[in-house]
Amino acid sequence: MGKISLEEIKQAFAGLDEKEKIDLLSNLIDSVRLEPDFEAEKKNLEEINKRMQMAEKNPSLWLDGDGVMAELEAELHAKI
Repeated sequence: MGKISLEEIKQAFAGLDEKEKIDLLSNLIDSVRLEPDFEAEKKNLEEINKRMQMAEKNPSLWLDGDGVMAELEAELHAKI
């Protein structure tokens, strides 16, 4: 069997019904599963914990800057 181009694969995929697409995607995902990177996961959890502690110490970190500015502008325009 010759090499199939990505475009041919896309066209064939488009012709599948939903169940066939899901089955194919599941098989593809299973074929590229990587071993978990425990060191990266540990660093991610440490960073999450650090940020949670920062947010607990300073709740203003949870505020959305764009939302705050929109509220301030609305209040300013209401006073004008």
